[in-house]
Amino acid sequence: MALFVDGPASDAGDLARLDGGLLETAAALSIDVTTRLQIAHETLAADLQIWLDRIGGITMEQVVVNDALRTWESTQALAMVYREAYFSDLAERYHVRWDEYSRLTRQAYERFVAGGLPTVSDPVLLHGIIKAGVIVDNWDRTLALLRARRVPIAFGPFPAGRGQRANLIIRDNSGNLIQFFGRE
Repeated sequence: MALFVDGPASDAGDLARLDGGLLETAAALSIDVTTRLQIAHETLAADLQIWLDRIGGITMEQVVVNDALRTWESTQALAMVYREAYFSDLAERYHVRWDEYSRLTRQAYERFVAGGLPTVSDPVLLHGIIKAGVIVDNWDRTLALLRARRVPIAFGPFPAGRGQRANLIIRDNSGNLIQFFGRE
């Protein structure tokens, strides 16, 4: 399971599996499906925030993506693609799909609401990989490169010692820890 704050639950390939003509339509009319997914995600975030504000005590960081939320987001994105396609080309076939995905979005929303808000009490337990480590061939060169690129070092650097390799830990852009160890 993923957290809602991690970004859209689906990608363009997932949407293409739901609608076989999606990528062809998007390419023909220069519609960026990934952008529509991001906008759908932001739209859902605004709706969820209203719900969270009413409930109180739960933050967006605690919302978990379940099948109902994924379906709601996916059908919303598909409706947005076909709405844009219709207004770009004014072809009735796009209007029909826009209407259908709008209807499915409402149904997905209703199923989501009926199932309740999926949350986790401690989002750290679901977020990312937490920590990964790699052994580097040239410790001094790696350390110099990280410093030259101004990568913030979260922990260390720690020198090699008896039974311990030289090491340091950085955070990636999602907050996961990455530890670097010298080979010797």
